[in-house]
Amino acid sequence: MNPAAFLTFLLMITLSPVLTAAGRPPLRDTHGNLVESGRQYLIVPATYYGGGGGGLTLAAGAPTNNNHTHASCHVSIIQANNPTSHGLPVTFTPRDNKQYRPVTIFGAMDLNIQFAASSACARSTVWKVSGSHQRFVSVGGEKEIDHHRSSASNWFKIFRVKQQHNNHGGKAPPVLFKIVACSSACKDCHVSCKDVGVVVDAKTGARRLALANHGPLLVQFKKV
Repeated sequence: MNPAAFLTFLLMITLSPVLTAAGRPPLRDTHGNLVESGRQYLIVPATYYGGGGGGLTLAAGAPTNNNHTHASCHVSIIQANNPTSHGLPVTFTPRDNKQYRPVTIFGAMDLNIQFAASSACARSTVWKVSGSHQRFVSVGGEKEIDHHRSSASNWFKIFRVKQQHNNHGGKAPPVLFKIVACSSACKDCHVSCKDVGVVVDAKTGARRLALANHGPLLVQFKKV
């Protein structure tokens, strides 16, 4: 083989893991490394952008249809009020991922997000969108790899957020992401994609994850 052609072939093999997925850029953690399925990550909020609060965790009191709460059940996802709290780690599983090794997570992939922890009440710690009037994000969803059986409420996408190069002392701004409740899996569901943000409970001060009307929660991913 021509040496130049062989070198080009090697470069294509080396670079292909980060140039696939329809040209979408891969997600990267706080150290600049690729985010991969099956690995554990803390979802770190961009508190320096005025969001406040700490990491994401489980809390008692998931809303029900009759507006009562189950005080003993930890199925509602909240952002810790304490900004020093790291929260619970999560794992990401792409749709149709039938490989038994970690794969790179790309922007706009259909993902199951799951806490690497147990819940006393929920069947699983997979994230889902629940409720009818106020759409909260909770656990108890299903991890699925077969899109023919998929439920739109179990799927999320992650997008990189473009930022201005201002107020960073000449340095490039940190890479931030937003989580979006959305799925390409269910072709007949007619689901509108909505950003995941924080709704503050007026009575308790709890910062619940919910589909946002006033902007997304901006986050980074820190490998555990």
